[in-house]
Amino acid sequence: MQELFGVMMSDAVSKNNLKLATGALHTSLSEYWKVGLPMCVSHDAHRLVGWNLPVGIHLEPGLARLMGVFLIAENSDDSQCLEQAYRRRLHECVQESAGAYEAEMRTLIGPALRGDEQLADLSTPALVGKDLAKRCFPDVLPKRTRTAWSPYGAWSQYSPVYTGGDR
Repeated sequence: MQELFGVMMSDAVSKNNLKLATGALHTSLSEYWKVGLPMCVSHDAHRLVGWNLPVGIHLEPGLARLMGVFLIAENSDDSQCLEQAYRRRLHECVQESAGAYEAEMRTLIGPALRGDEQLADLSTPALVGKDLAKRCFPDVLPKRTRTAWSPYGAWSQYSPVYTGGDR
């Protein structure tokens, strides 16, 4: 595993004309120094390249920088280790945001469940399963084909959905 030391972010104006408050750097350090954060290519959750571990804040007059260690995979064993940590982190995030609602959702739509549904966080807690909406709302979603719902002619199930078995 390659380890690099550098600046994760600062309170200077970015190339996109955005500026973080110095307190946001402190919050990032406080929340993630122990577990770190996954590092993906251009925020693409399917393209993990490494892991960030914030280690401190470098202060100088007029500028604060969040410093970190960047772990970059160098071989397939490193990639597999990072992927396992990433799956565990995503599972924890789904549980934190949607786990409290799972029992209530399963109770509300119980008769439509087959048992293979997975908890997901799609900006609101959800259960995801093949044809689940059709089973829950048979009158609203009668025997329409996928092409009748989508101008693109095909849908794909939301992914990634990480479950406890992926740990």
